Amino acid sequence: MAEVNTDREPCASCSPIIEQFKAKYPDIEVFVYFVKSKKDNGR
Repeated sequence: MAEVNTDREPCASCSPIIEQFKAKYPDIEVFVYFVKSKKDNGR
């Protein structure tokens, strides 16, 4: 299992990388946790 904790939602360039990792290592569960704060308007 792999857990990623971040302050922001994964960006457009990070999301495909996460999906590539999941495709390459299907036996590893990947969880991405983030909290979208009010100060991140539009990000």
